[in-house]
Amino acid sequence: MTTSEAWAVYWAERTPENRNRVAMHYLPMVKQVAAKMAKVRGMGVYHDVEDLVSMGTIGLIDAIDRYEPSLGDFRSFAWPRVRWGGM
Repeated sequence: MTTSEAWAVYWAERTPENRNRVAMHYLPMVKQVAAKMAKVRGMGVYHDVEDLVSMGTIGLIDAIDRYEPSLGDFRSFAWPRVRWGGM
């Protein structure tokens, strides 16, 4: 299933399962952000990449739940939420 198809299914029926299908397409972005953040000195407690991926995934899910196409590109919308773990 392509990203566009996953979004279409999610828009048709906003279930957790359909949201997770969309999220799977963006997990590489979450991992990339987490890897970059782990290299930054002074990040505090959350230096562990796995912790950062977990927080980023929470942010990704939040972004998917809140996103509307009128807001523009999803990656641009989601990036701050992924970066800060949905805060």
